[in-house]
Amino acid sequence: MALSEKDSEDKVDFPEDGEDAWKELIDWCHTGSIKPLEQSDRDAASDNSTSRRSCWIRLKLCCLADKYGITLLHNLAMDTIIDYFKGCGSSPFMDFDNFSVWSSYVYDNTPEQSGTRDFIAYYFYYELTYKVPFSFRGEGKRTPYAIDDLDELSHTIPDLQKRLFSLVRQAAIKHFWLLSPCTFHNHSTPGVMWPESLECPISLTDPVGKWPEECFRIQYYIQDRTLKGTELFDVRQVATELKYMNDGSFNSQLERLNRAKVITWVAPDTSFKLTPPSNEIG
Repeated sequence: MALSEKDSEDKVDFPEDGEDAWKELIDWCHTGSIKPLEQSDRDAASDNSTSRRSCWIRLKLCCLADKYGITLLHNLAMDTIIDYFKGCGSSPFMDFDNFSVWSSYVYDNTPEQSGTRDFIAYYFYYELTYKVPFSFRGEGKRTPYAIDDLDELSHTIPDLQKRLFSLVRQAAIKHFWLLSPCTFHNHSTPGVMWPESLECPISLTDPVGKWPEECFRIQYYIQDRTLKGTELFDVRQVATELKYMNDGSFNSQLERLNRAKVITWVAPDTSFKLTPPSNEIG
């Protein structure tokens, strides 16, 4: 049926951001949570895996959230991408053709100040400085990107090239998954706490310590998972996910967070939850 002139005027045209990304955005609006990206060790060198495709959709979700100013969603989605690469082992990898597609898409669909652009720049820097471990030589499992390919891509996207020069000058840490998560976040109101502005997990409460201190890392993990839908935390499970080998050290950090009223014990030394944030700013 043809649209009338009035119907055409009332019609809303959404940009082509990808049906899957829109689906994730709508799901987040309904549930208030976002699922982590899962991967196995073999995904570190696979660009055809289901989990790598999920990561690509999540990157498009970041761009979509960026476009419509949904800062919290952007930052939570970006955290899942960083966690994905962190879980790929010591040498996360995607082939150059896919990286080129990711780069072009991000820089075509985000504003200049976007943390998503920083993620692409850091991955570029990581590949530029990547050195093949001895055990990989001759095995065909992992080779660096060709310099000619990197040069052509950087010239195609001037802002990417500018960010890359900045990272080189800083002699930045190449293992981007070890950086503070806020490196790749969007923050329109730095230093403003919830409920006036909830833009990333750490803005829920005043941070106890600074990155990369253990207490800060644990606090960030707890607040991040809370915003993604977790209500009750099992001590052993959290320690395992954060790769703590020493229970005493981990428990002492939890006690520090408990004293700071960041967490509340449900069953001492067994389970806890995030203490509801105060409504007072600062």
